[in-house]
Amino acid sequence: MGVPKFFRWASTRYPAILSDIITAHNPLPPIDMLFLDMNGIIHHCSHNDDKVTKKWSIEQVVERVEKTLMHLIEEIVKPQVLVYFAIDGVAPRAKLNQQRARRYRAAKELEKERESADDAEGMFDSNCITPGTEFMREISNKLLEFIATQKATSAYWNSLNIVFSGSEVPGEGEHKIISYLRDMKEQSLLPPNSRYCLYGADADMIMLSLATHEPYIVVLREINQIDTSNRQPHNGGKPTPNHTHNNAEQHSPDPHHHHQTPQQAEDSIVRKPMQFIRINVLREYLWNEFSADLQLAHHQPGEEELQWGDENENDVEVLPHTSSEEKLGGAGSGGDKSHSEVLQMERLIDDFVFLTYLIGNDFLPHLPGLDINDNAFDIIFDAYKTIFSTHPGYLIHHGKLDYARVELLFSLIGTTQVVVFEEQKANHRFRDKTTYEALDDVTPATPNSEDNTSDTPLTPPPHSNNHHEKDGHHRRHNSHGEGESDRQPHHHRTGSDLTSRQKYYITKLGFHPDLPATPSEGTVTLREVVKEYLQGLEWCLAYYTRGCISWDWFYPFNYGPFLQDMTSLGEAAAKISFALAQPLLPFQQLLACLPPQSSPLLPAALRHLVVSDTSPLIRFYPRDFEIDMNGKKREYEAVVLLPFIDIHLLTTASEECWELLTEEERQRNGFGKVHYFMPHEKDEQLFDFKIAPSDAFRSELIPGTLDKIAGFPSVLEVQSVGKAFYFVGGRAGGGGGGRGKGGR
Repeated sequence: MGVPKFFRWASTRYPAILSDIITAHNPLPPIDMLFLDMNGIIHHCSHNDDKVTKKWSIEQVVERVEKTLMHLIEEIVKPQVLVYFAIDGVAPRAKLNQQRARRYRAAKELEKERESADDAEGMFDSNCITPGTEFMREISNKLLEFIATQKATSAYWNSLNIVFSGSEVPGEGEHKIISYLRDMKEQSLLPPNSRYCLYGADADMIMLSLATHEPYIVVLREINQIDTSNRQPHNGGKPTPNHTHNNAEQHSPDPHHHHQTPQQAEDSIVRKPMQFIRINVLREYLWNEFSADLQLAHHQPGEEELQWGDENENDVEVLPHTSSEEKLGGAGSGGDKSHSEVLQMERLIDDFVFLTYLIGNDFLPHLPGLDINDNAFDIIFDAYKTIFSTHPGYLIHHGKLDYARVELLFSLIGTTQVVVFEEQKANHRFRDKTTYEALDDVTPATPNSEDNTSDTPLTPPPHSNNHHEKDGHHRRHNSHGEGESDRQPHHHRTGSDLTSRQKYYITKLGFHPDLPATPSEGTVTLREVVKEYLQGLEWCLAYYTRGCISWDWFYPFNYGPFLQDMTSLGEAAAKISFALAQPLLPFQQLLACLPPQSSPLLPAALRHLVVSDTSPLIRFYPRDFEIDMNGKKREYEAVVLLPFIDIHLLTTASEECWELLTEEERQRNGFGKVHYFMPHEKDEQLFDFKIAPSDAFRSELIPGTLDKIAGFPSVLEVQSVGKAFYFVGGRAGGGGGGRGKGGR
């Protein structure tokens, strides 16, 4: 899913990035390489977008997938060099909490559909679209057969390089794609000015495309028509406003949808209307906006940027006694170099991608008060521009965080974040209002109170789901925390006297942020939350730019901190380390994310682990669950309150069952290889998957990249043919699709 609502925000703020609907008269530009994130296609071809449907046979699903691929490859994109098929394999542990929440929601929806269905058992469980299931193994096998047949019977297909990475190969589909591009680029195997098409609905595709530093990319998307008018939340049955999925624009349902002929219904599955996002135009927009607002000149070739900590990654860490402004050269000093000498387009793009993490993504939670609907990006960008104006420089240096600059940015954003959070509450945006009212009877202990012991913790309401597991330990975090002062006295405050920030930490994370920590087994402090969130930002930065640096790291809380509390980051960073580890086995991933309602998707030898009362894992598989609206308007945005899986316990329990698996199941529980089909060669080649990250990321274009190539127009050229145009910052530049206006 990526950054929530990012696609709508980006296409509204930068409208020239979005094409009109693709037709014969409005085609894609010429494309060299096509990359297909297959899971979206599999979902579309196995069940409707708006409702769970009757189960189709695997043959019917595969036939629809094949027709969709033929339409995309031969009629829409027509790649000239390569097609890459990527199906989601097991994901890093960091993604597991989000996957688990989505599958619990899907199971709840299916239960409701089955209540009114004539053939309840014949309905499709979309949770089967998970690595390790029989369904996904069949899909992979059938697609390999399809590719072999096409190569044998089609001169066009036989002329292409074809790569297939199935569900048996670890990694998310979109990250497999970017990893391939990254590896090819590092080996100098990508020609400059290559033209790429990435197919996928996730907003992540946009950020990942930017992170490649390849300008000539289009992201192909389907335009979904979704009728959500009958959707009901499961918490009380109250209807919620219509909403869209996959960040796509909302469209009214087709009035003729229920009167289609069988052929029309089939065509609607495999021939959805499509449009594309121009990454070169987005790059130009970003360059123009930031350079105009900052009144920066471009970085001339040959100039070296000499900032504090330059080229010495050990220098960027902040010492505990050193303030951010001191490390940056003092408030208002302007840093070591002028604006004109530090501006680099590729560095700006790295920073932009990093800034999107603060809105929340599949790996880190939404932060309080920062919502796209409440102008969160404006708040973040304004803070970034303000700091850049006074201290020219970047947050990211060749894939590494500049902690002093990040801390200064967080401090500035945090001031506004608290104000917006208060406004959201005042406008009754927080639907967990009763949670805060329950605190009116709470009298937190103070630093001098005799009651300030581990026996008198501030206990949040039951809905806060304040359990988490990290490094194999199951802990309850309900004690006082430690952290920076809220700059307000808090002597014997009652619940009504607490600030909104303090109430947030008490109700969501189980501790008071401004009282001294009480040493106690299994307690959590504010500094620990700060360290974990910073580690999450580090992990995300690496995941988008280098690859997965740890397969077992994850953020162990349902909620994030206020950015004003993200202080002493250098000190926190000194405690951060990552172990690469190994991906979970497919059946372990199934156990970690499937709800008990989907237990039939597991091998028979494992099902008791999720449904039996005597299972050592049973506490991790509730039949029902609560959600926390957490300030959101729509139920699908809510936090799903589930216990965090103890992977160590799960691994031990599952390994005891391996000997009961059939031979076919043992093979399905292993990892496969990446298939390469070379042009005009009959036999495929097999390669091992790569789980280690790259060490060679650099923020730069391939030498020889041109400012402009045919088929990839600039902002002004898109505008000149009638596309709606909106520019933020007051100075629109022409051309420069590759480097920005004059940004050589």
